[in-house]
Amino acid sequence: MSKNVGLTISDILALPALKEARLLSGARNLDRRVLLLNIMADPEILDWIDQGQMLAMTGYSLPALTTKERLEFFRTCVDRGVVAIAIKLKPYLETLDP
Repeated sequence: MSKNVGLTISDILALPALKEARLLSGARNLDRRVLLLNIMADPEILDWIDQGQMLAMTGYSLPALTTKERLEFFRTCVDRGVVAIAIKLKPYLETLDP
């Protein structure tokens, strides 16, 4: 696969629609390329994600998870090769705890 396929995380963060986005983690990996965008409606998405994907989601399902469950969710994303996760917190969450 060509190294020029997809957009880098840096390219995505530079889009005008994301001008208010904040990077919470992974600053040293901004050159990773997103090959596919996957929209998450519920935590079952983990059965369907694959390497090179960016996961976009709302914070809807996160309040129901314990901190331990949230961390496990994000670790599973990393283990499956997700290169970026975009979360629209409000109105479900004000902040995202570690």
